[in-house]
Amino acid sequence: SEGDMIPATTDGHFSGEYKLDGINQWDALLGAAPPPRKDLLYNIEWDPDNPADYKFAYRYGSHKLIVNQADMDWFTPRHNLPKDSDCTAGVLSDNVGPWLFD
Repeated sequence: SEGDMIPATTDGHFSGEYKLDGINQWDALLGAAPPPRKDLLYNIEWDPDNPADYKFAYRYGSHKLIVNQADMDWFTPRHNLPKDSDCTAGVLSDNVGPWLFD
C-alpha cells in the first residue's frame, strides 16, 4: 500500500516526527523474502458528487476482485481462464462487473 512506500524506500530508517504504520517491503521487492502482506488494494476512484460511482481493484493471494471497471481492453486474462467456464463473458462484453479472477 502507499503506507508501505516510505518504510520500504528508507529501509525502515525514517526519523520523521510522524509514526508510520506501513511495513518495510524492500526485501520482498528485491525477491529476497516472501511478501509480508497477502492482500493489496490497487486503487479506489470515487466521485463525491455521485457516491454510488466508485471503482476499485483488490487482490488477496492469487484472487483479484475488480469492481465497476469498464473498457478493460488492456487487461487480457483469458489465457488463465478455464475453457469450459463462462468467465470470459465479463471480459468480452461491456459489463462493468464486479469480476473475480484467480
